Amino acid sequence: MYPGTWAESTPDKDAIVMGGGQRVTYRELDDRSMQLAQLLHARGLRPGDHIAIFAENHPRYYEVYWAAMRSGLYLTAVNRHLKDDEVAYLVNDSESRCSSRPPPWRMSRTTSSIRSARARSG
Repeated sequence: MYPGTWAESTPDKDAIVMGGGQRVTYRELDDRSMQLAQLLHARGLRPGDHIAIFAENHPRYYEVYWAAMRSGLYLTAVNRHLKDDEVAYLVNDSESRCSSRPPPWRMSRTTSSIRSARARSG
């Protein structure tokens, strides 16, 4: 169910509980996903556009997911265990207009793989 529904009826109830004890309420999830949705819109993304997210086990993943859903965007989840060329293929093939950041340890390799793949394709 859409988190906005739960944010209205039970705003202080936990929406996300992580193994390390980190918690996010439905109100926080709704507010953060709305802020991100507004940022994506301000950056020119419109319903039907594609974004990619590097799927980490982190509460921010859900905020990006709900921001995309409430904005009418298509979301491509990219597994963090994929090789750089596989990541580049997914991001480019999905025609993602933006993406979440890859983990810091692979940021430059992944970014250059995406750029190289885009240059080869046209």
